[in-house]
Amino acid sequence: SDRTADRCRHPTEGIADPGPNDVLLGRGHYANNHAGNRRFRRLLAAYRPRYVAAYKSKKPTVSREVVALWRGLDPPGRFLECTYRPNGKGFEGSI
Repeated sequence: SDRTADRCRHPTEGIADPGPNDVLLGRGHYANNHAGNRRFRRLLAAYRPRYVAAYKSKKPTVSREVVALWRGLDPPGRFLECTYRPNGKGFEGSI
């Protein structure tokens, strides 16, 4: 399927170098200054007025739209957690 082929081209495990559409989960300088995190914050800022104006029951819908839009980028946007292995640091898909 297209989804399986996409996972082969854009893995969610064993990522050594996060790409420009990857959001690094966590705190600190590295995550804050990563290009994907900066781009994602700009996207969130664009959706903030709509999210704030939404009724509580509709806020998850707005959030899902943002995540779907991010994952629909080319290459797909991913949300990655830093993992430490004996052979060094890597990143794994999270959400």
